[in-house]
Amino acid sequence: MKFYISSLLFLISCCDCIAQLDTLFLDKKLIETEKETADYYRLKTPSISDPEMTMVEDYYMAGQLRMSGSFMLPKGNIKHGWFVYYFQNGKKSSEGNFEKGQRVGNWTYWHKNGVKKEARFFETPEPGKELSQSQKVIQLWDSTGLQLVTNGTGDYQSSVEDEEYTIEGRLVNSDREGEWFGRYENDSLFFREKYQQGILISGVSYDSIGTEYQYKDLVIQPEPSEGLPKFYSYISKNLKYPKSARRSRVEGNVFVQFFINEEGEIVDVEVLKGIGEGCDEAAKEVIADAPHWKPAMHRGQRVKVEMILPITFKIH
Repeated sequence: MKFYISSLLFLISCCDCIAQLDTLFLDKKLIETEKETADYYRLKTPSISDPEMTMVEDYYMAGQLRMSGSFMLPKGNIKHGWFVYYFQNGKKSSEGNFEKGQRVGNWTYWHKNGVKKEARFFETPEPGKELSQSQKVIQLWDSTGLQLVTNGTGDYQSSVEDEEYTIEGRLVNSDREGEWFGRYENDSLFFREKYQQGILISGVSYDSIGTEYQYKDLVIQPEPSEGLPKFYSYISKNLKYPKSARRSRVEGNVFVQFFINEEGEIVDVEVLKGIGEGCDEAAKEVIADAPHWKPAMHRGQRVKVEMILPITFKIH
């Protein structure tokens, strides 16, 4: 199960005004890996018109285009602009617009045989909601072209993108109504939920050994055990401004990526974009030593999430 809170950054290289391709090898979860274990490879080139953007193309290892789009600061991992995705057979799988990492506006999806699958409208996600709650299914067709949902009303059944389960239930004016189910590929039940006019009334999910988890919120964001004010107070009191950085009057933001695991521990701390002179190491250290968090919850189950936090160094 995947659940992410994501943010910003980029990497470019150019020489004599000719774009230099930067190649990365990625696994199925789009995590950088070695060529021998990769499922995709990514070509990145700086945007000539916008220095804060990177043009990106992902390819299947056999050479077919999988995705084209553009990424923005920091580290070039925040999707921004028009994106097109493709199946390995060369047919489009989806296309639409991203704004600072979130799908927005009208998106179109296709089945692998080229038949149109869905038309959706993405709203700005609200805190505590998963992506499926911030989108409105407008039209839905099965792989033969039979229309199942018209103008937001009908019986919805479709695969969840990048997941191994399907969701099914009744839509009325693009709102979920009545009982909805999530099922794995082997038809075992992942979750059962009850909705009224798009509002979740109750839900129960099941893990791999069949344990039940009751919930009334699809998503609960992680938070520091003692609250955000004390977390920021901890950073302010414990962040060490390197003497060499002070002498050189180095100021700015260090972007630190870290994960909150299922136990609320801070793990895998990494500097995405630094300012040097020892500030990067100081920012990484203060995050790595921070107190535990309350873990994120998705459908009643604890999940690991990604966080990105800018740590500010400023001489007063």
